[in-house]
Amino acid sequence: MKMLEHMREKVALLNSRWFIGIFAILIVPFFPPEIINHVGTSLFIDAYAWGGVISAVACALLYVLLARKDVFSLLSVILPAIVLLSTLSYGGAINLWFSKWLPCFAIVMLVAAFGRSMKRELLWGLFVVTFTLSVLNLASALLFPEGVYATNGTAQSGNFFYGNKDSAYRILFPALCSSFVLDACCGRWLSVRSLFVLAVSILTVYLATSSATLLALTFLVVLVLCARWEALRRYLNGLTVTIMGVAGFLAIVVFRLQHLFDFIIVDALGKSLTFTGRTFIWDKVFELQGIRCFFIGRGVSGYRELWVNDRQYYHAHDGFLDIWLNSGMLGVLVLCTMLGLVAFVLYRFRTRQEAAVYAAVLGAYYLNGITEPVFSVSFIAVLALAYYSFAGDGHCVPFDGIKIEKGEGNGWPGLRS
Repeated sequence: MKMLEHMREKVALLNSRWFIGIFAILIVPFFPPEIINHVGTSLFIDAYAWGGVISAVACALLYVLLARKDVFSLLSVILPAIVLLSTLSYGGAINLWFSKWLPCFAIVMLVAAFGRSMKRELLWGLFVVTFTLSVLNLASALLFPEGVYATNGTAQSGNFFYGNKDSAYRILFPALCSSFVLDACCGRWLSVRSLFVLAVSILTVYLATSSATLLALTFLVVLVLCARWEALRRYLNGLTVTIMGVAGFLAIVVFRLQHLFDFIIVDALGKSLTFTGRTFIWDKVFELQGIRCFFIGRGVSGYRELWVNDRQYYHAHDGFLDIWLNSGMLGVLVLCTMLGLVAFVLYRFRTRQEAAVYAAVLGAYYLNGITEPVFSVSFIAVLALAYYSFAGDGHCVPFDGIKIEKGEGNGWPGLRS
């Protein structure tokens, strides 16, 4: 009997590893290293692009066949559709939509299909992809401290394997998140694996000298450490970090109250209160949108008019403004609804350590999103995992209505299909 049980465990482990490999293969085209567009051949670039399309189609088919349909997955379809409509309306580049927004749609479809039954395999698949890319990116920074390639006639400084120094968070944060959540699921505080990922992250940020990512990474680590104690998890949860994220956007980007934080921005980080000129980019976005593009945005090619001081910028240098530029207020409302769904789910399960880890990582994205366009496949992947990780407890909002039942913690109501 013991031998038979041992054989069953081996078979289950083998099946689990197969699924991890399949998930990693499906996910890897969604995180294309920027270096392939500068030193790669056109054949390799095209192969990577078509690999992303094929992977997205596979994820969509898996969703149709296996997933229980709910409001979150529906919203994840609506948001890219709005961006596509805006892109077509303003004659934008469709290939840019495929490269930027199709992965966001596909990663949610994949997580929705398997998040209920195979969340650990999904976490491992995401970890394998993003951590491998993080190690390669760190290696490029160590070997070529001045940068690997130049862009648009500028110096190559800060451009490494994955991309610009300020984009490293897109692979570091998912790697940290998946590792920390895997630890929490196993009842561990911090594994050797997580310590190694953290060391890679710190060294990458140190070499890349990205102040925004450094501040967000510090915030992430502090919140993960706080997640060790259940009493703190009741206050540092998905709802509170989301409220703080929105409040930070309003305070810094809209009302420009950054002088209240000059002891951090100027004294600690050595930056100006314009965030190295980012406030001028924000002003340009507000000027561009006006009434005409207020509701539907300018699509993925909206940056074509984003010129500040005779220099073109390719995004709004803020998460919410970038979504507004791409999809207008309609897209912002859809995204905020998705954020709200995740926030309340994480609040309901706030006593669980893995929920606190997701809240910490999302908080880091929100903080980094004040100066960077964080709403990408990296963020959407973590957002979907945070939502569907608790789907087995029946919290998802279905298409055909909502049933209310008593949730976990202080009698808060939970959503159940």
